[in-house]
Amino acid sequence: LRRLFPQYQFFIRCGTRARTTPSENRYKYAVVTMLHKSCGQGTELFANADNPDQGRLLTILVKPVDPKAKAFCATNVYNYTAKEGKSQLRIYSELKRRLTHQDTTQLRHVLGGDFNASLTPES
Repeated sequence: LRRLFPQYQFFIRCGTRARTTPSENRYKYAVVTMLHKSCGQGTELFANADNPDQGRLLTILVKPVDPKAKAFCATNVYNYTAKEGKSQLRIYSELKRRLTHQDTTQLRHVLGGDFNASLTPES
């Protein structure tokens, strides 16, 4: 990717889906965030290899090139499906922690990704 798109900085978090029943397949997944270098320099925040949801949340701090522009956070989400309500809540709790963390609470946040909102049991 870096050779194909040298103008971007890449951030990748991967995880493996464990089987919960014998009929389910095990698969790998990832969240990828591409930051165009003209926007600024990115640094990953909240990286934790011991996190059971590794690969489902990726937050970067972006320090813009323009000194007048304010730094901001960008978070990429790959949530669980509605059948996995407890896991969804765990992702939302971690997302809330990141949004309200003392190092980021004064920053703007850009959220994107697959929230599986249309699959919630209430819909």
